[in-house]
Amino acid sequence: MKATKKMLSMIPLLFLTFFSIIPVYGNSPAADASIAVRMTINEQQAYINNQVFSLEAPPMIRNGRALVPLRFFSEALGAHVEWIASQKQVIVTNDSQQIILKNDSQTALVNGRSVQLSTPTVIVNGRIFVPLRFVSEVLGFSVSWDAVARTVTIAGRFSDTQELASVMSQLESRDHEHLNQETHEQKNTTTGRSPFSHDERSIELEVLRLINEKRHQENLQPLSKNDHLMYVATQKSKDLVDNNYFSHTSPVYGEMRDMLDSFNVNYRRAGENIAAGQRTAEQVVSDWMNSPGHRQNILNPEFTQIGIGAVNGGPYGGITWTQLFTD
Repeated sequence: MKATKKMLSMIPLLFLTFFSIIPVYGNSPAADASIAVRMTINEQQAYINNQVFSLEAPPMIRNGRALVPLRFFSEALGAHVEWIASQKQVIVTNDSQQIILKNDSQTALVNGRSVQLSTPTVIVNGRIFVPLRFVSEVLGFSVSWDAVARTVTIAGRFSDTQELASVMSQLESRDHEHLNQETHEQKNTTTGRSPFSHDERSIELEVLRLINEKRHQENLQPLSKNDHLMYVATQKSKDLVDNNYFSHTSPVYGEMRDMLDSFNVNYRRAGENIAAGQRTAEQVVSDWMNSPGHRQNILNPEFTQIGIGAVNGGPYGGITWTQLFTD
């Protein structure tokens, strides 16, 4: 059962973490022209005819509607995608259809005809997200939704096996390029080219250790690391950095409760601490413990789970930090 959010508190300071997914390659495409694209909400892996691809950004739920990263799923359906930066609009075309979508607009043009969308197109962390069902069906593919697994499947056929093979080849090439780019970025980090580079996971675990040390001193049970909350906390910190703001209310996700709901976090009580500018786990924990609101979240006996996200960057320098607590 979802419940009211508990205490929200913040320090005028910052955090950043780099989250990367390594693509995995499975079976080769089927020997016919049918295609099934499967994606799960908040998961960064997609499946095309049982072959696994990595997504640069996972599908999400917004206003009760599934939104998907436009470029990947459109290209998987054999469409061409063009972004017009000056007009903040994207053009999706295949052999028979042209779709024009504008950022934050609930109106699309399909072959020049105005069509209302159930929810607007949005840009999140530099990625374009569009209503899944609308674009899929305009391009001639069927959509099914598994509410329990929170998984969408887009199915259809290409005109011949060569066209399907070409699409798969292009996507696989793009996936390999993405993997190479991520590997290069990781090497840059480990060689110290970033002035504040660090092992984000290690520094987050150090924050957890220090927090549980403080709770032990107050005879409280330790908080358990929740991997899903760790991911959501990282996305919040990344959102703070990418969108250059410092608030519990995100211009992308909304309030804390909205963000937890959009990432399918189950809770009755929840809390959030944010901070920016500190460069060590010791410094940020000290600042939080010296602030009554933050301290209250850390020492709340009703909280049992924690997620921590640390991301380099932001207007305050140093690291941007997020803690998420649930019962």
